[in-house]
Amino acid sequence: MNGEQFQIGGDRRLSGKPIVLGMLIFAGVMVCLFWLYWKLHTAPFEPLQQAIVKEFPDSGPLVQGGQHKKHKDTPRILRVVLKVDFDPTFDDKRAEQIYSRIAILSGRHQDLESYDQLEVHLFFKPASEQEAKTRAISRLTSELAL
Repeated sequence: MNGEQFQIGGDRRLSGKPIVLGMLIFAGVMVCLFWLYWKLHTAPFEPLQQAIVKEFPDSGPLVQGGQHKKHKDTPRILRVVLKVDFDPTFDDKRAEQIYSRIAILSGRHQDLESYDQLEVHLFFKPASEQEAKTRAISRLTSELAL
């Protein structure tokens, strides 16, 4: 067998061009499916995410919500992750202010009655080789004063 053809089954031979073309089509389909899944997964949270970007530029927020599919007895959580420009483990007051503002924005852009908890994860990555500093603040949505 020469380097340009592959033997399939008995006497059928297939050149490399259809195989490469098939691989490219398969890759394109997989990229489109991944994009569609991600778009559908994050679309319900887009208004809140945009409001957070407007309020906190360069925070790169990620908003997700839901409940563990296999464990229906777990709480329904609205989770917001964003980058901050300070160490959230050190500055409690500022972290609480950001949490309060995220809670207000969440009340405006999401149906908080659909969730049991609002979790806000703040992370700070120093410019040096130090490890990222993170802080999570979580409260029951029924306790939020909006």
